[in-house]
Amino acid sequence: MNNDPFTGKRVRLAAVEPVQDAKFLVAGSKDTEFIRLQSSEPVHFGEPRQEQEWLEKNAPDSWFFMIRTIDGDECIGSIDLEPTVWSAGNAWVGIGISEREFWGKGMELKPCS
Repeated sequence: MNNDPFTGKRVRLAAVEPVQDAKFLVAGSKDTEFIRLQSSEPVHFGEPRQEQEWLEKNAPDSWFFMIRTIDGDECIGSIDLEPTVWSAGNAWVGIGISEREFWGKGMELKPCS
């Protein structure tokens, strides 16, 4: 059994690599269905350099990770935890799988009995 909280059976959470990951995030932002499902904000078509600067500034001090496959170490999305009120334990969680071939591959939900 793996006790690493950042590694699952199929994916792992990886630290951000700003140059490489900026290109990945910008490419994902061009899929309008993915962006519509991921955010209620207006669509933002950034440039890799802008995204890289944002990652370099914000990722080190946040809970922002890239989601990578165990098999092949392929980047498929990102996850972000943004605390809103630390003292109350409130936070916003954003999970985005931008690679469509990995959509619907998560756990199967079963109704409570």
